[in-house]
Amino acid sequence: MKPVIRFRCQCGQRVRIETEYVGETVQCPTCLRSLVVPAPGAPGTEVIHPHAKAKGGAAAPGAGGNAPDPPQPVP
Repeated sequence: MKPVIRFRCQCGQRVRIETEYVGETVQCPTCLRSLVVPAPGAPGTEVIHPHAKAKGGAAAPGAGGNAPDPPQPVP
């Protein structure tokens, strides 16, 4: 799996999408607002590396589990 960037929409929805979409416009899955995917390191963003391990050997947050469908790029 590729690294993902996590950020919040203005409606409060947490959005996760692969880092390859940085700079592209996507749609919030909750409010359908158009969002530009921010660059890693921008305020309020977090990059998640799916195979990274957190302290204690547990999977890093966001590295699996029951996540909602990611937003889709806007055509």
